[in-house]
Amino acid sequence: MQIIAGLPFLFMIFFSTTFSPGAGVEGIKFLRFLFARFYFWCDVPGYSDLMEGCPPQDDLVLYTVLSGSLGLLLFLAGNLVLGLKAASDVKKRDTGRAAIESSVEFQKLQRLLFGADLIPVSSDAGVGAKGFEPVATSGDEKI
Repeated sequence: MQIIAGLPFLFMIFFSTTFSPGAGVEGIKFLRFLFARFYFWCDVPGYSDLMEGCPPQDDLVLYTVLSGSLGLLLFLAGNLVLGLKAASDVKKRDTGRAAIESSVEFQKLQRLLFGADLIPVSSDAGVGAKGFEPVATSGDEKI
């Protein structure tokens, strides 16, 4: 867990290129824009000339705040996606269950096992009412 928790710090050290301004491997050099530390060094008077790719001076605070909030934004987006997927799975499950409960074979099986018919619950039956509910039969059926 400690290694995983330290990854953002290690990524900042390896990919922000602020320990050697203007340096970096061409393939991963663009990752420096993801770290607030890069924009901080762009704001320091003696080092801003050494840094390449710095945004205009007026936009430094905005970019620093946005890059500092990147972890939170990614976390919230991931939770949103997982929440939408869970809601979709529940909807699919409920739709499949309702289709099975409405079949004639299911109702015959319910009658055979429990001696009850299932009737659809009306929408005004209340908050906890879902799908079908058992209704007592006359008891003439033989098991």
